[in-house]
Amino acid sequence: MGRPSFKHKQRKALTVLTAAGLALCAASYAYAVDDQAEEKAIKAGTGELKGLEDKLKATKAREKSLSAEISALEREAQVLSERLISMAARVQAREAKITAGEERLGQLDLEERALKDQLRRRRKTLADLLAGLQRLEQNPPPALIVKPDDALSALRSAMLLGAIVPELKSEATAISRNLSRLVELRSAINREREGLEANIARLGTEREEIETLLAQKQAVATKTRGEQKEYHRLAQSLAKHARNLRSLISALEKKRKTRQEAERKLAEKLAKQELEAEERRKLEEKRRLAVLNAPRVRFSRSRSKIGYPAQGEKLYTYGDKKPDGKISKGIALATRSNAQVTAPADGTVVYAEEFRSYGKLLIINAGEGYHLLLAGLGSLTVTAGQTVRAGEPIGTMGIEAASGVVGSGAPTNRPVLYVEFRRNGKSIDSRPWWAGSSSKVRG
Repeated sequence: MGRPSFKHKQRKALTVLTAAGLALCAASYAYAVDDQAEEKAIKAGTGELKGLEDKLKATKAREKSLSAEISALEREAQVLSERLISMAARVQAREAKITAGEERLGQLDLEERALKDQLRRRRKTLADLLAGLQRLEQNPPPALIVKPDDALSALRSAMLLGAIVPELKSEATAISRNLSRLVELRSAINREREGLEANIARLGTEREEIETLLAQKQAVATKTRGEQKEYHRLAQSLAKHARNLRSLISALEKKRKTRQEAERKLAEKLAKQELEAEERRKLEEKRRLAVLNAPRVRFSRSRSKIGYPAQGEKLYTYGDKKPDGKISKGIALATRSNAQVTAPADGTVVYAEEFRSYGKLLIINAGEGYHLLLAGLGSLTVTAGQTVRAGEPIGTMGIEAASGVVGSGAPTNRPVLYVEFRRNGKSIDSRPWWAGSSSKVRG
């Protein structure tokens, strides 16, 4: 048989405590009947209080075991977070390769069309030269030995042949060279297309892996929160029954002065131990959460070190005039459809919902009064209250821009990510924080 479940232990503890409370209630009634019954009731209450103390000790041992389990789950979540960061970087690099391949393929197609046009023009020139030779063959000049007096006609024919033959040779060489280049171009186009298809296939596989890792991380987080809630409920229930038990004992002890001092000291000692344990638990929990949620790098020291959250073309930045005539308070990146979006810096998600006409809106608290606002996303993979690390995937773009991001009248044929930095509620210039540049994405 397996060990009793956590909920089973909780129900058993509450049953014992409830029985103790009922026993003390019965004891208080018995005291009103006679002194001997009161003596028995107080002894019974003292015994139940000792049992409660033992239960509290067992609860402390369970708390220590549960703390170790939660720490293990949190380490697992951190490992998954690092894998997600690595996978997101690989996906963005793959998107950049696909974009570059599409651009090279377009250039090769243009060169192929130009070469075919050149071949068509050379074909016409060659056809005219061949037609001239055909006419010369049908009406050849007379041989000088037959008509020695017709030397002028023979000389003209020789000059004509001398002019045509080199030109024919030049055109034939050029055509041969163009045909060879055309074969090379077609081979290059086929290679580019095969590489592009392979990259797209790998991109799909990597995105599926990211979705699997995200699901694992969500499962770990859910399990951790569930364990914490169950323990919190048990601690509250134990404290409530302990207070009830102490109250009943105090009511009996008021009528029995000879036993009051011993019972009062025992109750006070138990209460003090419980409060000290609770305070230690709360302090340890605050320390653990502070260490877990603290950014690895202070945001104020991240100038020129923050990477762009998505691959895209920078449309405008802080201080620029937007298409609708307003001055921008952030940067806007035009991305690929369904492009991967990552967290610019460490922090805690404080908002992750659809917001008016701005698409999915995400706000990250980066500490020191700084907040990072990202708008225009198509989907989100994080929730409010969740801790994220720089480079960790937080969502993907849609297939077109949100109207609230690009402004009224602006084209929405490709998704646009808007990023704004704020400190103490006011927008600030984000340009000093960015490192490198975003890749250009074709519309």
